[in-house]
Amino acid sequence: MVLSALRSLLRFLHVTGQTGLPLAGAVPAGRSWKPCLPRAASADGLRSVLAACDRESAGGRRHYAIVLAMTRLALRGGEVARLRLADVGWRSGELTVAGKGGRADILPLPADVGEAMADYLLRGRPATISPNLVVAMKAPFGALAVSSVTVLVGRACERAGVDRFGPGVSEKRCERVVDQRQCRRSRG
Repeated sequence: MVLSALRSLLRFLHVTGQTGLPLAGAVPAGRSWKPCLPRAASADGLRSVLAACDRESAGGRRHYAIVLAMTRLALRGGEVARLRLADVGWRSGELTVAGKGGRADILPLPADVGEAMADYLLRGRPATISPNLVVAMKAPFGALAVSSVTVLVGRACERAGVDRFGPGVSEKRCERVVDQRQCRRSRG
């Protein structure tokens, strides 16, 4: 951004006659950013990551629930970090997700994701008054930061020996991620 502003200034100075030479070409272009989808995980890779979560430990139950929710519901790390206990509609089978821009989306809660969340809540979540669904495993047991969620997913991938992948994306779900986001927008 700074480089493009500098080039613009130098072009302006040349056009207005304040410099005799066109100096904008002397400023390097810098790195270009290309938008792309997050790297997809293969079905086998995703199974390996989920299997690497130690579901006999409290932390492993939390990790399993997070990875499963992110991949099955195409959730971002921030959306997982902001989930509250009240966002889970156990009877209705729905999950309310606080999305970008303060928008709330209501998604169907797949049975396996609900079971993983329930297992974490009943046998893994520390006793705390925090309204957040997913909390830290060490006192004061507050909400996880977005960076903690993404680091957690990265470490789960490392344990499984799988390349890191983007949240909410698996090989068979790439097309469905777009459909899920469109469905969320139409409901909100």
